[in-house]
Amino acid sequence: MRMEQRLFRFAKHGELTQKKGTKLESILYFSEETQFAVFIVSKKVYNSAPTLISNRFISINEDQGTIQYQLEAADAEDDIVRFFLKHRHINLVIQFLYENGLLMYTPCKDCSGVETIDIILREVQTSKDVTPASSEATLVITIIDTNDPPDMFLVQYGQSILLDDPTEPFMVYLEQKTEYNKNKWTEDFTAVIGAFDVEQQHLVMEVYKPTSGTVMFTEVKTTVPDMYDCETDANVASEPCGNFSYTLPHDKVTMSWIYTTLTYKQSINVTGNDFLKFMSLIP
Repeated sequence: MRMEQRLFRFAKHGELTQKKGTKLESILYFSEETQFAVFIVSKKVYNSAPTLISNRFISINEDQGTIQYQLEAADAEDDIVRFFLKHRHINLVIQFLYENGLLMYTPCKDCSGVETIDIILREVQTSKDVTPASSEATLVITIIDTNDPPDMFLVQYGQSILLDDPTEPFMVYLEQKTEYNKNKWTEDFTAVIGAFDVEQQHLVMEVYKPTSGTVMFTEVKTTVPDMYDCETDANVASEPCGNFSYTLPHDKVTMSWIYTTLTYKQSINVTGNDFLKFMSLIP
């Protein structure tokens, strides 16, 4: 039940006469400031809407992964409050909100900027006489940009030959070359090596030459590779295609590229390990 009180003040002068025995006396009314209280009573049960008391502003780093954020609400009548998403998906964001207020938020890969999430706070009422109240609130999530390093690739016949962990050394096994086993000599190792950058920054490559063998390169390219489906007649130096193109994080035209074809020639009468190191840099 809702009760409203209003106060009114009057200052008015008047005169009343009162007979006492045979004598008339004058009495002033409203001669001083006078206060009246007026109450307005509603038959409806008053029920306030819940409010969000959690911090609405959240900051995370780019590619930080999934964050968990517990929302909290306050209600004047101490009613139970449930939480709901007003919209399920925004852009490429994955989000899930449990009714108890636990928010699971995963921004899209390499995304940065400001994202807003509209949520609904709704009461749970046990009495049929009371209509559950609800309210809306907006969370503001700031995704802080980070400068991602370039991604290296190494392909033969258009297919990626790098390990799942690209930082692991790639091993190439060649038969030793001597003057007496020319019939067993293996072909020179040839592959396309390069890098791409999701932030479209200018790239350069540095090469640490091997200690014994010789490495040769073709002209360096910075154009976007064709990325066609690998043909049956693809050669060892074909541009990236096939399984490589399937694993790109974004559309190829939204990234910067640098790549070249390398050929390694081993030295005669040399055994053991030879190391060829590549680095892709943002100058």
